[in-house]
Amino acid sequence: MALHKCPTRGVDGPTPSRGNAMTRRSRTVQYATRQPECAVILAEAMNSGERASPDRFPTLVATVSLIALALCVAESARNVVFQVPTVDSATYAQQALAIAAGKPAPPEAFWQPPLYPYALALLYRAGLHAMTALRFIHGLTALAAAILTVTLARRIMRPRLATVAGVVVALYGPLLFYATQLLPTGLGVTLGLLALLATVRLAERPSPWRAASCGAAFGLAALALPNLLACALVPAAGLARQWRRATDPLARLTLARQLGALLAGIALLVAPVTLRNLIVSGDWVPISTNGGINLYLANNADTDQTLTARPGQDWERLVSLPYRNGARSASDAQSYFTRETLRFAATSPVALFRGFCAKAWLLLAGREIPRNHDIYTFREQTWLLALLVWRLPGFAFPFGLVGPLGLFGAFMAARAGRTQRLVVAHVAIYALTLVLFYPADRYRLPLVPPLAILAVLGADTLVTRWRTGARSAVAATALGLLLIGGWPRRVPTDTLSFAAELHQNVGVGLQVRGRLDDALKQYDAALAHDPASADALYYRGTALRELGRRDEAREAFQAALAARPNHIKALNDLGVMQYEAGRTELAAELLRRALNVDPRNARAMQNLALAEVRLGHPDEAQRLMQRARLARESTPAITPP
Repeated sequence: MALHKCPTRGVDGPTPSRGNAMTRRSRTVQYATRQPECAVILAEAMNSGERASPDRFPTLVATVSLIALALCVAESARNVVFQVPTVDSATYAQQALAIAAGKPAPPEAFWQPPLYPYALALLYRAGLHAMTALRFIHGLTALAAAILTVTLARRIMRPRLATVAGVVVALYGPLLFYATQLLPTGLGVTLGLLALLATVRLAERPSPWRAASCGAAFGLAALALPNLLACALVPAAGLARQWRRATDPLARLTLARQLGALLAGIALLVAPVTLRNLIVSGDWVPISTNGGINLYLANNADTDQTLTARPGQDWERLVSLPYRNGARSASDAQSYFTRETLRFAATSPVALFRGFCAKAWLLLAGREIPRNHDIYTFREQTWLLALLVWRLPGFAFPFGLVGPLGLFGAFMAARAGRTQRLVVAHVAIYALTLVLFYPADRYRLPLVPPLAILAVLGADTLVTRWRTGARSAVAATALGLLLIGGWPRRVPTDTLSFAAELHQNVGVGLQVRGRLDDALKQYDAALAHDPASADALYYRGTALRELGRRDEAREAFQAALAARPNHIKALNDLGVMQYEAGRTELAAELLRRALNVDPRNARAMQNLALAEVRLGHPDEAQRLMQRARLARESTPAITPP
């Protein structure tokens, strides 16, 4: 292009040819602010050094991420709580092992999105069973997310700032933790970023191929985290808006083809899963059937109870609720929960709106909101996580910085270029899905990489304004942002002892593996945190019974019933022990109590039938066995929250 010569005199006299280099640069900047042509040349000159070695920045971020990942996995490998999958991780591991072994899938639609369990099954088929190796491979998704963050950020900011955003993601403690668990979180974060990058590329240079690739990226992401599919509205709405504004018929046809290619890309990935669900279950289930209960959990008249339902009796009662009301399949159960949510919305719109506002406020919380894992419990087990995730009164790290700064950056970016607005729109739509469901820390993580980019933009804006003298405004803004993230929030799960639950769940995992003595140590650790934990007392009793310490096991079951008189499993197992000891009347009484709590409990029915036979009531025993068979046929497989 043609070169434009800048005048030789600036506003303060002749441009200095000697003297301090910073003085010359400062005066040049002052002049360039008043001369647009020179400002363009100046910006190119100031950034030329950064563009000289464009590949060094992603390499730096990848190195930082790899070191953090290696330290995290190596340091936590010695701790048993990181080596035993619990709750959702245990469920995914069981599913993947069954898939890897070639076992036939249940004749029903997928309960959870299928991409992750099948990906985990590939690792098992490759012979990777060691937990440390699996956690490291899973953690590579966090590394990929950091690199994708840099790649995306370089399209809207200077390389050095993009590197900062990448390092933020590479050292983001919650992402490092959840990405190294047997969970779809890291995979979902990476695929969500890939879809956002495809959206930006489509906007930069539209074509049917790029539109199809963008759709395929969203379809793949949806098979890991279905609510990411809502973000496909960003490219779809952009193409639809251009089509509406176009006047040339040929241009409208081109845009229509691109929109069709986008939708075809989504269908290419999602349709096979939908077809599989239809064939095996006879129901139209696009991806999975857990969406209904997830929607219901935080949108009903008693969210404190539903959000605190833990794995075990409470969760089983919640999952079986549709079946007690006539549901016959997983699809029916999803429809039941959806109808109940809509009924609540129709009858209590004010309460629903308040719930949405409360969840939006939680979404901005600096603290990590637990669902079935509490990261603050895990951080006590490793120094690296303790360094990267912590909280003080009025402030929590890291989201206490990333979230509010990202919100400020989104406000600034919404008035900037198209690429920045695309990132803001992607963040806003995904955030709305979290407000619709529940903004727990694990589900909030797909927001973090784009928010990190916006946070760096926001921080850069504040630094620039500070340097230009607007220090009072910057200080007020920073204080307001910190208050947004640090203001105290109450969540229903604050009443739970996650430390006790963690040790209890690890104990169950060890007991399944036959490590009974180690399991007992974990149950004792759980009871040290919560002496009245009925579940920990119950599982301790099962381990003692397996070890042959029957008197101690009986005492543990009785203690569990003292803590929770309606503990079905404790009633059943204590009844079995009384039956084996020849105390049939007492056994029958305990088993009837269990059936009063849960009339559909097939195991208690079968055990009571045996007791009735011994008591001389064969007709009653036969009736109970028939009821047990019907209950087994109509009761779903229980999955954790």
